[in-house]
Amino acid sequence: MSAIDGKLQEYQLEVGYWTDRQRGYESQARECALKADLLRSRIAGIKEALQILESTEAEAPSTEASASGAARLTVRKRQRSLTGHWQQIMQLVDGHEGFDYDTLAEAVEAVGHDANRDTLRSQMSLYKQSGIVEAIEDGRFRLTDAGRRVAGIAQSDTGEVPPNENGAAEAAPEARPDANPA
Repeated sequence: MSAIDGKLQEYQLEVGYWTDRQRGYESQARECALKADLLRSRIAGIKEALQILESTEAEAPSTEASASGAARLTVRKRQRSLTGHWQQIMQLVDGHEGFDYDTLAEAVEAVGHDANRDTLRSQMSLYKQSGIVEAIEDGRFRLTDAGRRVAGIAQSDTGEVPPNENGAAEAAPEARPDANPA
């Protein structure tokens, strides 16, 4: 009987070994399935980000030559507008020396809007791509003429009237034929 008991115990150990190996493989299979799901999710996110990037690039400002040979910035309709808060913010930060993220954060707070530093960076990146602002050095920006126009600022620093949405500069009141002489 002891020989049979010994063989039985040996077989039970072997069954235990193979059962443990099976559980290990099942665990690995579950882990592999979870990793595959995670990777599929990341791939979907990357594809979505790529589509957004491609649509943003398709809507980026372009430079067109006018009849006089001078190039002018054309900003598509969707990019010609700022939300009410951002229009006010851009009006507050407009100036000769430009503005940085700290100045921008103060303007955001002044208009009662809530935005963290990452949001400010994101907005400036978008506005830079749209031609609304230009970087004058790392982390420092100024409004372009197109940006001043969409922010509702009447005249540029040079005293020239920025072009309207159609690209034409509006005549100063004293230059209009219907203006009353003072």
